[in-house]
Amino acid sequence: KYTVPSDVTGQKDLIVAMSSDILGKDKDASYDIDLSFYHTLTGIRFETGTEIKEGIIKSISIKGVYTSATLVYGETPSERPHWDETSYSSKGDFTLTLNKPVSAGIEGVNITGDDQIFMMLPHKVLPTGAALEIVFNDGSMDRVLTKKIDGLVWPQGEIITYKISTTSF
Repeated sequence: KYTVPSDVTGQKDLIVAMSSDILGKDKDASYDIDLSFYHTLTGIRFETGTEIKEGIIKSISIKGVYTSATLVYGETPSERPHWDETSYSSKGDFTLTLNKPVSAGIEGVNITGDDQIFMMLPHKVLPTGAALEIVFNDGSMDRVLTKKIDGLVWPQGEIITYKISTTSF
């Protein structure tokens, strides 16, 4: 059973190593064991889109996604680790405070650094109500940009990059 840490900077990749060579070996013998490593979570990162205005991205939130589930692995030597879809529970929100200055019209600038990637449970379908929320200050006031993401897919072991454009939210 796994619960995503609420602090984004405390979220780490969850990797499982498995081998079909371990079962039935002599415990006193020395063997090279082949391991297969599997990323079990989905990384969510953010960068600027082409239609970004100059300003400060104050925070990024992912809202209304599942926070707990059970990882199934090792039941058979050939089965890849996967999440038990019936175990998903407890929807929640995750917020990263940034205060990241951005320049107008420059696409592809990382907003979330390597230690600020949201490491989320994979979702075959994001639940109803799931959304991204960006607090953006354009120099005169804070603006809340919201984008619904329910119905989208977050595949296991993948990194999803959302591009933030202040005119498209």
